[in-house]
Amino acid sequence: MAYYYLVSSLLPLSMDKLPPYTPKEFYETCKQILTSRDHTNLVHIINNRLDLAKNSFIKNWQKHENQLKQTLARARMKQPNPEFHSPLTEGDERDPSVINVVNEAIHQPNPMEKERVLDRYRWRLLDELVPNYSFEIQAIFSYIIKLKIATRWQTMEEKKGMEIVVNLSEKIYQAANQKGLLTTKIDDNEDT
Repeated sequence: MAYYYLVSSLLPLSMDKLPPYTPKEFYETCKQILTSRDHTNLVHIINNRLDLAKNSFIKNWQKHENQLKQTLARARMKQPNPEFHSPLTEGDERDPSVINVVNEAIHQPNPMEKERVLDRYRWRLLDELVPNYSFEIQAIFSYIIKLKIATRWQTMEEKKGMEIVVNLSEKIYQAANQKGLLTTKIDDNEDT
């Protein structure tokens, strides 16, 4: 089914700008317009349950996403070696562009830049999977995935991230201390 009006009214998205609405607001806007099946699939995307979706576009997206995650996991397992060389062998189904983007990501100076490289790849892939002129449900599914990516980037802040790391470190320290795993206490006032 084509969704001409809905797709033509979608506002442009960018990873670097505040999205025009949240995924929940977008869902509220279009839930009455979608068929029951498309509605259910949209909910699966929003809830990160792509495995439950029954749509070829979503299954294709999930295949690409799984391939990216598996290639990234392979690269991280080899991490003591800063170079990730994984030659493709006959019968290997890994996409060379995925290997290239993972190589680029793992060589970034900080975790945020690594994530940015991966998300920019995801964004480009969505553009490739859905032609600009498409008014089918694939365009809406692609849009909600991009909306989720853009929303995620707008919530990332270095200060907030540091607070999370400090709080998590404190919780780990307290848990280890309670279990008697720490033998000495580090005094911040001591000169080393």
